[in-house]
Amino acid sequence: LLPKDVMREELGKHRSKITEWELKKLKGIYGVSMQAIMARARHLNIISENTYRSFNIYVNKNRWRQNEPGTYAGKEEANRFKQLVISAAAEKIISFSKGAELLNISLADFEKKVRIVS
Repeated sequence: LLPKDVMREELGKHRSKITEWELKKLKGIYGVSMQAIMARARHLNIISENTYRSFNIYVNKNRWRQNEPGTYAGKEEANRFKQLVISAAAEKIISFSKGAELLNISLADFEKKVRIVS
């Protein structure tokens, strides 16, 4: 369901942080749970064992095993720029305020989108 090339295109070759928004987006496009997406990212060494462990702690803390957020929409939206901005903020390449500015939204709204889950 999530081939190596797709995962690398969506998340990059290596990540230290992944946001809830990114996982919801992938879940909405591919119809795969966020937990399965992160397991696949770990299997492909996109994320470290520590990042994967942190994500599972976050899942348990937020009771996602019973009710994971996000829905499968069955269609893809053009949001590559948004994904790149959020990814750059998660990886601390740009500041949250710069990310909010680039997406033309408030800092508070941007911080909600860039909720780090791992």
